[in-house]
Amino acid sequence: MISPASLIAAVAGEIHKQAKSIPVIVLVLKKYDMIYLARNIYVNSAELP
Repeated sequence: MISPASLIAAVAGEIHKQAKSIPVIVLVLKKYDMIYLARNIYVNSAELP
């Protein structure tokens, strides 16, 4: 069984290695999230009488 501390350390190491690509990932997620929210709002409003 892996201890939580070593798991966190491994994840932190990976994040540190890939730090340059993180802002891109965050931007893509935010963009996707906005599209998803907008679609939900549109679908919900279309279903209203």
